[in-house]
Amino acid sequence: MRQVKWRDLGYSGMPLLFGGWHNETPQNLSCFGQSGSANHSSSCMSCGAVFGNEQLVGEVLRFLDVRELGVAACIDRTWRPLASETSLWTRLCYARPAYLVGSATRELLAEVGAKRYLRLIVGRQQYKSLRQQSLRKLVDSDLWARLIVVEKWIARVHMAFALDETIPTMDGGDDVAYILASFAEFVDEAFHDYTKAHALLLAALPHANQPEWVMHHLALLQDKRQDYDQAEQWFQQAYVAEPTFVNNLCDYAIFMEERRMQYDRAEALYLEAMAQAADPACLDVYYAAADFFTFKRLDVARAHDILVRTFQSIKGQNVSVMEGRDVKAAIQYAEFLVYIQRDFQAAHVVFGAVVKRWQYEEGVANMHPQVARFLCIGLLSYAICIVFASGKRAVALKVLQQATTVAKHLDNRDPVVWRYQLTADCVVQHVVPEGSVLSKQELQSVGPLLGLFAYLRGETDAAMRLWSSYINGLSNVNSPDYAFAGYCTGVVLHLIGKRPVAMMALTKAFGVDAHFLQYQNLDFLLKEVAHATNMATARRHLALQFQDVLSSYFLAHQAARM
Repeated sequence: MRQVKWRDLGYSGMPLLFGGWHNETPQNLSCFGQSGSANHSSSCMSCGAVFGNEQLVGEVLRFLDVRELGVAACIDRTWRPLASETSLWTRLCYARPAYLVGSATRELLAEVGAKRYLRLIVGRQQYKSLRQQSLRKLVDSDLWARLIVVEKWIARVHMAFALDETIPTMDGGDDVAYILASFAEFVDEAFHDYTKAHALLLAALPHANQPEWVMHHLALLQDKRQDYDQAEQWFQQAYVAEPTFVNNLCDYAIFMEERRMQYDRAEALYLEAMAQAADPACLDVYYAAADFFTFKRLDVARAHDILVRTFQSIKGQNVSVMEGRDVKAAIQYAEFLVYIQRDFQAAHVVFGAVVKRWQYEEGVANMHPQVARFLCIGLLSYAICIVFASGKRAVALKVLQQATTVAKHLDNRDPVVWRYQLTADCVVQHVVPEGSVLSKQELQSVGPLLGLFAYLRGETDAAMRLWSSYINGLSNVNSPDYAFAGYCTGVVLHLIGKRPVAMMALTKAFGVDAHFLQYQNLDFLLKEVAHATNMATARRHLALQFQDVLSSYFLAHQAARM
């Protein structure tokens, strides 16, 4: 199929079709009786010529190309309604075979409308590099990663042309499966179009040499849609197809733990996954299993054994190929030692590995993005833990400065890094940070924390909205993820006089908060604000009041358990 060039669209530069030259008179539309020296009076003449001749003008307009029709739409308010007629743009789309090349492009036209569709085609022409590399390389490229974020509709139209033109000419196999799965991930993440994502994954399935990974993606998609029966079926099919596929084993175990709450089945899957996950690239299996034994089985000794074995197993690995996984292992183990086992001395030794890695990376010209990310998280975590364990803020501030230096290597606002940064700002620097949530991912990461800070600034309504949005977004309100926001909501409901509802919220929070970890975190934050001498008196008072109510409920809960 011949590629549409700029000259086919009648463009010589910046697209006039979407420009703003509403007062300029085009010099090449002689069929409308315009001349290069047109002035106000000639413009008025053109307006007069339109009145009473709309049907005739419409017939003329429909034979124009994109540029001329766009210019006609910009002449003045009399011409604009005629030139903006949907039927004209639709006719133009169908008049050019290169604009609609198959079912995917026709579906996109129906979805966005003819005028916007042509605009997307024009926009796509500006990204010539999209067509200068194979689709398989493109979906893994930095160009595609940027495009799907900043110009997702341009990526969408390119995907439509790829589905209609390029993929039918390919021989099938894993490349086609990978491309279709990448497109499915794109439409799911960028447009929340689960139906189209599901269709693309089903189309990818027969092309995959190892279909279990496509089945795994189908399971995750159905889980996201909260169709848990379908999700379980796909997890099971992937498991039957390849019982040693670690990613599926791990996510299947998490599914049985979080969605089905079948802990015996989850434990069996975790053990199978860990038996297969010898590669350091599969360390997430160990972290998920450690969380399971910590918070669901309440088997701290077993969780500790998993984390220490993971940390020890990668200490001798070549750091240049670890891509930050060694730092992540140290963080997981150190935080477990601090917040679960209260072994601060052992945690200090483990955090020392993070500091040494930072000292090594200081001399590296181009730090790997994941290394920078985990180093920043690790140093922030270390600073927070120093205050938690000893209250030595001067030492913590020095570590925080190192984290700030590492943060310069990060390109954008990572939600997890942001959560650690907000916490460090509060407990180390004794400030109540501000911030706004921009995405669902950010809401799930920092929503409860930003809600607490909003409350301490006196913005109770904003705080309650954040906590409510966070809780409503949870896939399982019976998980430990509910606890922090549940505590906060319950305390505020108590303070405004809604005691029965407050009791329900707090009882639920205590019930899901294994080891009272989130209670401990919240109490720690409140204590630092309440006793910060540089903090505004009103904020300190709110923190003390909040802490007093929270601790009263905690003591009552503990007494009821005895």
